[in-house]
Amino acid sequence: MSGFLGTNCHGKGGVRLLKLHRQGDRHDFIQLTAQILLTGGVDEAFTKADNRNIVATDTVKNTVYILARRHQFASIEEFGIIIAKHFLAQYPAIVTKVDVQLVKDLWTRVVNKDSHGRIAQHNHAFIKVGPQTTHTHIVAEKVGGSVVVSVRSGIRSLILLKTTQSGFENFHRDEFRALGDTNDRLVGTSVDGEWSFSAATIASRPDYESLNKTVLDTLIDEFAGPADKGVYSVSVQQTLYDMGTGLLAKVPGVDKIELYMPNIHNIPVDLSKFRIENKDHSGKPDIFLPMDDPHGLAIDQRIGAISWIL
Repeated sequence: MSGFLGTNCHGKGGVRLLKLHRQGDRHDFIQLTAQILLTGGVDEAFTKADNRNIVATDTVKNTVYILARRHQFASIEEFGIIIAKHFLAQYPAIVTKVDVQLVKDLWTRVVNKDSHGRIAQHNHAFIKVGPQTTHTHIVAEKVGGSVVVSVRSGIRSLILLKTTQSGFENFHRDEFRALGDTNDRLVGTSVDGEWSFSAATIASRPDYESLNKTVLDTLIDEFAGPADKGVYSVSVQQTLYDMGTGLLAKVPGVDKIELYMPNIHNIPVDLSKFRIENKDHSGKPDIFLPMDDPHGLAIDQRIGAISWIL
């Protein structure tokens, strides 16, 4: 049986970078991991053993460092666009499409006493925040005589928990159902989310750090509700839908949101064999076993501009 060469690309992954910005005594930095894939012009490397159009992956790696040295950028989105446009411009006869994925490690400043005994943000010491990371996915492609750029950004492993204002009742009953109804439970999840920016937003060269903060704050607010009262969740499905629709309503620069939210269960521990009742003064359990697996999943491909996986 004969075969044929399909779509192909080449590039470099796992490129680690820390870009330090010194402004007097106060320092900032961005730490990231990059993957860059180049499409176009290398079919004959496969079919005729001709390597002349291959951009070495070592060159791709070195380009990341050199572009970081030559350019100032305030976000991974800005840097991803710089990288993507560079490879299209640098290799016009070879590269027709560039796919850049950048994952950013999150850090926060140490807060402690300064030399005068006042509590302040440290100028140059940081604590790594985890396990969550942020990321962006930039695609730049030649279409006719123009370069079309798309930008998607997101969060991974954002762990959220509510200790009340959540229930799960009146779900389908059959012979294998063992889970009972509840109108007061702990609900936890680890959110992976990705949102796409509109073409008009990308063209305006926005402050991506500010936009992404607004997106994240909105998702968390929709999950949690007002600080004093919260908001009741009938199911994780309803909460996820409210998070997505709330985001699209409040952040007009975003035209699509995808969310993956596995349910992290917290199961009340049975202490009856020790003749101990697992109840506090409210009459409800207060000792739980956190369980990541098995976890609940539900999938809906898309409603309007929202898609989700629970």
